[in-house]
Amino acid sequence: MVLIFQELQDNEWDFNQIVWHNLKMGEALGCAFFSAAVLGWFKLYPDRNFQDLESYLRAEDFQTYVIATPFTKDVKKNYSLTYPYKMKEDAIPPTYHVRFSCLPMIDVMEEMSWYSKNYEDNFKKLKVTGSLMIKNIEIITNNDPELLKIDSKEITQLRKISLNQVLVCFG
Repeated sequence: MVLIFQELQDNEWDFNQIVWHNLKMGEALGCAFFSAAVLGWFKLYPDRNFQDLESYLRAEDFQTYVIATPFTKDVKKNYSLTYPYKMKEDAIPPTYHVRFSCLPMIDVMEEMSWYSKNYEDNFKKLKVTGSLMIKNIEIITNNDPELLKIDSKEITQLRKISLNQVLVCFG
């Protein structure tokens, strides 16, 4: 199967449909595509947070879960932490970073237990969960040469997904 990135014409699709479709396709294709689709969700809902995203994923019967992960000293060396949405003036700065898991439910709960007491505790933390931003790409790529294999065409397509400009399809 071949991936097709269908360019969208004005008013061809409702943005809610685009986001839902790309999240579903991202779930099937893996983390990079799902993460790009999540950014598209935040573009559509700039006043929402990861707690709202987790509620949306449960309501829409997605298999991917949102996990709040501690922002440790090791992670802080190479990354900064930011919200992927419009931050309110009185917002508390993020203290956790997001992790997506599409493992079977029993495995997700075990993975979640590494960072939280239970689902409810994780859900509460999602309100102050942000996204990691790379501080120095050279340090990251030296530690993970696989990152250099992502070509500019794929980066362009991921960007278009995050802006809700394409539909991801199998051809």
